[in-house]
Amino acid sequence: MKTTKELIIADITAKVEAKLASQKVELGLVDDIKNASASVKKQYDSVFSKTILIKSQIDEALKIGNKAFFEAQKFYKQGLKVEQQAKELGVAMPTDFQNAMQVLYQNSQLEGEQILKDLTSAKKVIG
Repeated sequence: MKTTKELIIADITAKVEAKLASQKVELGLVDDIKNASASVKKQYDSVFSKTILIKSQIDEALKIGNKAFFEAQKFYKQGLKVEQQAKELGVAMPTDFQNAMQVLYQNSQLEGEQILKDLTSAKKVIG
C-alpha cells in the first residue's frame, strides 16, 4: 500500500507531466504555425512574381495586338477599295487576295477586337 506522501507525490507528478505535455503540444502548434507561415509566404511570393510576369506578357500582347489590329483595319479598308475598283472594272479578284481579305476581316472586325478587349480586362483584374 502506498503512503499518503507517495500518493501526493504521484498526484503532483501526474499533474506536472500533464501540464508539460500540454505545453509541448502548444509548442508543437507554434512550430506548425511558423512553418505554415513560411510556406504560405513562399507560395505568395511565387504567385506575385508569376503575376508580374503575366502582366508584362499581357502588356506585350496588347502592344503587338493593337498594332496588328490597326494594321488589319487599315489594309482591310484599302482592300475594300481595291475590290470596289475591280468590280467597277469588271475584274475578278484572285483567290489569294480574297483569302487575305478574309484574314484581315477576321482580325480587324471579329476576333482581333475581342482579343484586345479580353486582354484589357485581364490586365484590369491583375491590377
